[in-house]
Amino acid sequence: MTKHSKLEKEWAASILYSLVTDTKQRLGRGAKFRQEMLAQIKAGKNPEGYRADWIRNSAKIVMILLTKIAEKFNEEYPTDQCSADDLADVLATASGMLNRAAARPQQQPAEPNPKSQA
Repeated sequence: MTKHSKLEKEWAASILYSLVTDTKQRLGRGAKFRQEMLAQIKAGKNPEGYRADWIRNSAKIVMILLTKIAEKFNEEYPTDQCSADDLADVLATASGMLNRAAARPQQQPAEPNPKSQA
């Protein structure tokens, strides 16, 4: 696995934070669309629209990545086996990281110096 410096991690967290804390108007629009999608799901319908399509497509990408992660685990640890529960743990851990990153006060992103990583 690639090791990332503290600066790289802070930089990535600050970029993520800025993505999820954009203007109130845009976030409000997103919240409205999420509520509409939940109402469609509760009504037994398949949500429609660009956000629903984006969520489904993004989920497919995540599933492909999870498959690759499981395959790599199984190659690296031949006496062990990655399970669906392990992958659910990966997603739960990532969700916690996302929530913590979104809750941090916004910092100005500072680009990491790749030469300092050598």
